[in-house]
Amino acid sequence: MGYKLSDLAIDTIKSLQSESEKEFKPQSKEDIKELGLALSLTYMVAGFNKGQDEEFKVLQEKISKVLEELKTHIDDIDFDDLNARLG
Repeated sequence: MGYKLSDLAIDTIKSLQSESEKEFKPQSKEDIKELGLALSLTYMVAGFNKGQDEEFKVLQEKISKVLEELKTHIDDIDFDDLNARLG
C-alpha cells in the first residue's frame, strides 16, 4: 500500500486542476514530477505579485508544503487513492 497524500495536497491539486481544461490523472512518478513543476511555476507567479496580499502568501505556503510532501513521497504515492480523491 502506498502513501496517501494529505488533504492539503489534494485540495491544492484540485484547485489548480479546476483552472485547467484537461483532467489530471497521474499514473507515474513522471506525472508527479510534472505536477511538481506546475506547482513550482504557480508558486513563482504568486511571488511576482508585488502587493503580496494575504491570499498569495497563503497560496505560496500551501504550495510549498505540497511540494515538500511530493518530494518526500514521490516513490511511494498511492495513485489509485490519489485519482479517486481527485474525482
